[in-house]
Amino acid sequence: MSILHTKPEGKNMNIKTHDARYVSFPFELKDAFREVFPNAKWNPTSREWQVVKGSEQRLVDWVKEVEASGILQAMLDQETARLSEEEVLQLQIRLSKLKYDISIEENATERTANAKMRAEQLKEQLAGLEQQLHAWKEARALAEAEKAKAKAEVMTILRDVADVDEIECLRTGMKSDWRSIKAFNKDRFEEKQDRLSEIRDDLETAGLYSEALSKAISANYNRRDRDLPDLSIELEFEIDG
Repeated sequence: MSILHTKPEGKNMNIKTHDARYVSFPFELKDAFREVFPNAKWNPTSREWQVVKGSEQRLVDWVKEVEASGILQAMLDQETARLSEEEVLQLQIRLSKLKYDISIEENATERTANAKMRAEQLKEQLAGLEQQLHAWKEARALAEAEKAKAKAEVMTILRDVADVDEIECLRTGMKSDWRSIKAFNKDRFEEKQDRLSEIRDDLETAGLYSEALSKAISANYNRRDRDLPDLSIELEFEIDG
């Protein structure tokens, strides 16, 4: 709680705050207070003002400005010397508000400068990342091209060992058998799997392995919902061991 003990005889000249958002002060400061806190609410029972949530720090700053301005002492002097209250109040409040506005502008200027500096740093970082990304894309494209070329060469060689076209034809036929769940289709399905098993045995003898081939052989005719994607796996071969 912040309290200013400047009190002429018979008149409350204190500024009191509590719970960060409640404040009471001499009536003469009402207009100045409302200029800074236009949305504050007056409680006639407790005879205090409540500022809106989020204005706590601004209230602290305002009280400090009033305390530092010497306006309460001026009010006391005014009462004592019977000077014009209106003139003293207006001058002091304008001064207080001007100081407050200056501090706000200084903070805003500093934030703007910091934001600009950060933006320039991010711009430089982004340019560097864009260069890295471009280099990675080029490297990836080259690697993909080399991979495709190597795969084509491997598949050409494999045609001398395994009938790739037959394997693909059998896998496609199995998918066709699934379109109509009938007993004779199941027989055809399993016949194709038996042929694929023979081909796999020949490939394993030659030291070659294919996941797509193994998936097709292990597919369950009664689990089309689960195993159908396995027949669409790209046909590739690896050297076993």
